[in-house]
Amino acid sequence: MPYCIEYTDSANDDMSRLDRVVAHQVRNKLDELAGRAETVRHRALTGPLRGQYRLRVGNYRVLYELDRTNRRITVRAVGHRSEIYY
Repeated sequence: MPYCIEYTDSANDDMSRLDRVVAHQVRNKLDELAGRAETVRHRALTGPLRGQYRLRVGNYRVLYELDRTNRRITVRAVGHRSEIYY
């Protein structure tokens, strides 16, 4: 059973600023992740972003939280790799 994908308000804003092609690639990659979340190796972040994971989509990164109990992926931010890590 796939995980549910939720977006924070700021992640929705980030997605609306992306080029259509990039936004489509991000959505496809997230759908793929949601279907295989139990078998994928999630890339954990450190420092102030501890507790979040990253997903690479070309030169863009998706920062998300994973809730295995409720089978939910919460997208926190989406942006270019040079800007996403604050």
